[in-house]
Amino acid sequence: MKKKFWVLLLLLINGCTNLEEQYDGNITADKVKKENIENLINSLNTSLKVAFQNPFGDVIGLSEITTDELICPTRGPNWSDNGIWRQLHQHKWGPDHTLITGCFNDLGGIVFATTNILQFQPTPAQAAKVRFYRAWAMYWMLDFFNQVPYRDPGESTLIPARVRKGLDALNYIIAEINEITKDLPDGPASEPNKNAAKVFLMKCYLNKGVYTNRQSP
Repeated sequence: MKKKFWVLLLLLINGCTNLEEQYDGNITADKVKKENIENLINSLNTSLKVAFQNPFGDVIGLSEITTDELICPTRGPNWSDNGIWRQLHQHKWGPDHTLITGCFNDLGGIVFATTNILQFQPTPAQAAKVRFYRAWAMYWMLDFFNQVPYRDPGESTLIPARVRKGLDALNYIIAEINEITKDLPDGPASEPNKNAAKVFLMKCYLNKGVYTNRQSP
């Protein structure tokens, strides 16, 4: 029995190799062709829809249900959702509220995805579109949370993100829109365009005083 054990152990030792794993989960610039960049930009549509078109969650939920502009109806025991809508409407949410956490993560995902695309050297028109989307997501992160985590294109995600707050974040957003407007098209209305940039800037300037002197609840 002992002899068989040592023979088996010897076989296992001899069968071991120096395994060096090659992690290849990140898309690097050399793997993305110019024709693929448009596909990456189009893939943003799903993230944008989740964040901005969900009738009760994310941006609409936090900006409307927290006011008297929108009411989420309760019809029977299953629609109450453990009171999450009442918590938003009454401003009695906690730090673990699922809709607030989800909104922060979804907006942050857009910021990450757009920044990631910029490392692949898109055309000026493509870059302007992507930066518009990124600035729009950053604006709502600033509005809701007063903090906008960010990284540079291609920067390792192992490094903690830096954070812009308040007027610093707003000034960055305004500078981005001013810089990319010349590369935005005149239309269509369903895409980032020059008129959308003007309206975006108007929204920033109208609310500048709020972000400069934000009042704590």
